[in-house]
Amino acid sequence: MFKYAKESYYYLSNNVQKLLLVTLVFAISIQAFKESPNQFSLIQKLVFTFLIISVPTFYFLNKPRTVYLLDFACFKPSFTLRVPTAMGLEHGHIILASRPESFTFIRKILERSGLGEETCVPQKLHYLPPNPNMMDVMDEAHLVIFSAMDSLFQQTGISPKEIDILIVNCSVFAPTPSITTMVVNKYKMNHNGFLSSLSNFLSKKLKRNKSFSETGRTNGPMVLMFDFKASPAAAKRSRVKDIPTCPSLSSSWETHL
Repeated sequence: MFKYAKESYYYLSNNVQKLLLVTLVFAISIQAFKESPNQFSLIQKLVFTFLIISVPTFYFLNKPRTVYLLDFACFKPSFTLRVPTAMGLEHGHIILASRPESFTFIRKILERSGLGEETCVPQKLHYLPPNPNMMDVMDEAHLVIFSAMDSLFQQTGISPKEIDILIVNCSVFAPTPSITTMVVNKYKMNHNGFLSSLSNFLSKKLKRNKSFSETGRTNGPMVLMFDFKASPAAAKRSRVKDIPTCPSLSSSWETHL
């Protein structure tokens, strides 16, 4: 019973505008049918006709447009970057020798998270101890994002210059110039030089050829970006969006231990 009540509440809260418009049109129509046509003046008839036409028109012009997923692509790392579970546990045991409680926690995560024997990590994280620098983090981001985007453009047949809105997320890695700028320059995308934070423009009207860079821990920014992608500001007719995203393991490996 509670389940149906909850679903009904969500339906009503998400369709308040529709219900109000239908109720208004229905009430006006009922009142009009009660009266004789001869009792209406010309102005009343014009007002009634205007309301009947304008209310549905207002609804259809302001309802959110459908956003379609054309295709997606995932980065497939080289077999040489593979880290089997046994190897990961061995490295964790060596790195965390002075923190046995941390190693126990990491071992539980590896055993219960579903990571398989084909799991891969960046090359610099294979070392003991890992010591990645800024260039290693940059190389990782370039490899993952550019490889996935190359595959996506090949699968869809879409030219990079056809991308109207570009949103890039790379976990906690936020270099200057941003990765968004690097993507735009690499693929020679059309843009008006407007690179900014995504969160500042969620409620503003967007024009074509906009690009945004977003950073944050793990998958947090992805929730924000997909909500933005489906918002009325972004869901304009005939616009193509691209959202490359990747975690930056090299820049945050210590926070995972």
